[in-house]
Amino acid sequence: MASMVFDGCNSKRTRNTMTGPSLNDFYNTGGKMAVERDAAYDRAKSIAEKGSATERMALAQEDDVPAEILFFLANDKNADVRRAVSGNDSAPIHADLILAKDVEDDIRGGIGEKMGRILPAMSGEQNQKVVDMAFQVAGVLAQDRLPTVRALIAQQVKSLNNVPKDIVMTLARDTEAMVSVPVLEFSPLLSEVDLIELISTGVNGEALAAVARRENLTSSVSQAIVATEDDLAVPALLANRTAEIGQEAMEAIVEAGENHPGWHQPLVERGGFANELVIRIASYASERLVEKLLSEHDEIDAETKDNLRQSVRERMQDLKMAWDKNDPEVVRAHIFHRDGKLTAQTMAVAAAQGEETFVLTALSLMTGVHDTIVRRALQGAESNKAAVTLAWKAELGPKFAQILQSELLRLPKAEILSPNASGKYPLEDLEMRKLLMVMR
Repeated sequence: MASMVFDGCNSKRTRNTMTGPSLNDFYNTGGKMAVERDAAYDRAKSIAEKGSATERMALAQEDDVPAEILFFLANDKNADVRRAVSGNDSAPIHADLILAKDVEDDIRGGIGEKMGRILPAMSGEQNQKVVDMAFQVAGVLAQDRLPTVRALIAQQVKSLNNVPKDIVMTLARDTEAMVSVPVLEFSPLLSEVDLIELISTGVNGEALAAVARRENLTSSVSQAIVATEDDLAVPALLANRTAEIGQEAMEAIVEAGENHPGWHQPLVERGGFANELVIRIASYASERLVEKLLSEHDEIDAETKDNLRQSVRERMQDLKMAWDKNDPEVVRAHIFHRDGKLTAQTMAVAAAQGEETFVLTALSLMTGVHDTIVRRALQGAESNKAAVTLAWKAELGPKFAQILQSELLRLPKAEILSPNASGKYPLEDLEMRKLLMVMR
């Protein structure tokens, strides 16, 4: 091990060169204590330089070891020694900075935990150089390869207003929610401009919901959140009573809400709607939520309320009729249609799995053609053309039309109408319109 160099270290050691009439006099005036201190220092220095790994590790755990010796041990080739230094709160911040870059994950984690104890206690009364170095350590750990280490720092800086802004922004942009969520929700350093910029770069899911939960959100930030139509963030925004949601943003939520069932409850609980928005919500929310909504709007006349209630009952009855048919696939198709989930991918998977009732019911709902006619057309002599026409009307694409013929209808390969060379429908629009008129 290299010999220790202590030039410029925190503590200066000078040999006592006192002379006196007798050795007893020297001891009586405190010389004995000085000699003992120097002996202890020399012992620690010797162990740090020449001791065994076990001795060096034991030394690194002592709480009265001089700072420069702990700094020296932070560079030890033995990981157990460095690990002991990382867990020693007496180690100087210079040692922490070295260990924050250690190759061992748990050593860096130990420094992260130590920063968790140090950072909240930082104040202007402390040596500014020490404060700066502590934040330098935090900055290194904020970019650690382990999410758990980065999360330790995020938890400790989330409420601080004296941490360097670049550290907060690094954590806020982290792709791991356990790292980004604490600062996105609580950091006082994130401005309106910062939040909108972060949202524009694709913050979503749990991270965006954290932004939505921030206290006293401005209408501009709320508008940016609403524009994402995120199924975690929008309900969180609606539940945030301190958030300012402008009229335009609220109208957008109400309009998009039909396709987002998870928004309905927090939307109704938010309240404070103009009558036209109440009527729009009543067109898709559950009977229970509509009743709650109407009970809070005395300004809506009784006739309008009765009409809305009747409309809701009819809508619920449609679903009940499907249940009465005792066919869960019919119900599922209705629910998927209501929730805007009848995508080409969903339909293709269902067709490939032979879910005939679901697919035919869905095609009926999407095209406006009665389900019995859909079934008859797909079982007729020109079932291939019927499949293409229904896929076209439902806007599911020519690829789905091919899957419908091959997977669900099981047509011979020679009869299947595949997409043309341009990837478009194999039939002309005019022919499909005529076929559709016949179906209706």
